[in-house]
Amino acid sequence: DSTDFLDRLVNDIFHEISILKEEQYNVLTYSPRADDVDTRGELDAILDEVHEMFPTKVHRMKHLFESARQRLA
Repeated sequence: DSTDFLDRLVNDIFHEISILKEEQYNVLTYSPRADDVDTRGELDAILDEVHEMFPTKVHRMKHLFESARQRLA
């Protein structure tokens, strides 16, 4: 009838990891273009977004992982 809470936690953890991997790809793809004046503004916007969201995502994953570990106990 409903999804088990542990299943939801694991799904959310993988979702958050997927988002971080995508952002890592963006940084690795666009950072080599940092010397290009035409793309500098775009790169700065991408990096600002990543730097702002990264700590939030990591803390959320830590919370989800701790919740999942408690659920297993």
